[in-house]
Amino acid sequence: MKALCLEDDTVIADHIIGLLQSSGWQVTASRSLAAATRAITNEDFDLLVLDRILPDGDSLGFLRQLRQNNVQTPAIILTALGRTEDKIDGYDSGADDYLPKPFEAAEFNARIKALLRRAAYGEQKDMLKIGLLELRTKARTVFHGENFIDLSPKEFELLHYFMARENDIITRDMLLKDVWGLSFDPGTNVIDVNIGRLRKRIQQGGDSVQLITVRGIGFKLEEKGSD
Repeated sequence: MKALCLEDDTVIADHIIGLLQSSGWQVTASRSLAAATRAITNEDFDLLVLDRILPDGDSLGFLRQLRQNNVQTPAIILTALGRTEDKIDGYDSGADDYLPKPFEAAEFNARIKALLRRAAYGEQKDMLKIGLLELRTKARTVFHGENFIDLSPKEFELLHYFMARENDIITRDMLLKDVWGLSFDPGTNVIDVNIGRLRKRIQQGGDSVQLITVRGIGFKLEEKGSD
């Protein structure tokens, strides 16, 4: 498997590369967005490990462009920018995971494994449908009837997770572990923010499906009138 490591700090880059190589990855190292762009143009990767602030810009713009070009390679952001707002920006730009620096090697390895599991799961079934709500994993499109629902990459991943578990109650711990790759509660409202955004998108598309809060437990996506 091949990984692209975009990091301009030599010491940190060597540490990340060592962690990846110890897990069997072939790693291409880039120190700038320009170098990363050349690398990903000429080679296919199975994983992107991206620092945010590079000499020639913020890697979130680089990632947004990849997603717009339908490059869905799993991507994890490693950065010193660890505020809730920074994490939300990362997820909205197409990041699959966001790990603030400094980080422990064990957590980094666990995040990568979880990220790849989620990516593999997403390839198993191309179309999911609940009521008039239809999601296609390969095209990464969501429609309610004839209405297109425009979702950020993280909202799409979140909806896919719920639709694959129709009528199941999804706990916060499940979302943290399976969608954000966290084994602990970071003490932020990132789940509530993304649930709120996704619920609004679904309601704008149509009313045959609802994302409800199960008080004290979690959330559930269901077809209206299913009870």
